Amino acid sequence: MNDTDTTSKTTTPMEIDTEDQQIACENLLNEYLQKMKRQIEYYEKELDEKQSTFIRFTSTIQETIEIHVQT
Repeated sequence: MNDTDTTSKTTTPMEIDTEDQQIACENLLNEYLQKMKRQIEYYEKELDEKQSTFIRFTSTIQETIEIHVQT
């Protein structure tokens, strides 16, 4: 039997800790992204409702608002 055939990978406590931290960070980031997504959806809905109340809401006004929000 060859020594290379029986090699096994050992995991150190530092590697386990790093992996746990990675998972925790990914979960935290995912929660934050979901929160931001919900906020964006809320504000889009608010904008749609506001737009529907304006009688003379034009595409020019829409573009001006979008440019202002993006800057």
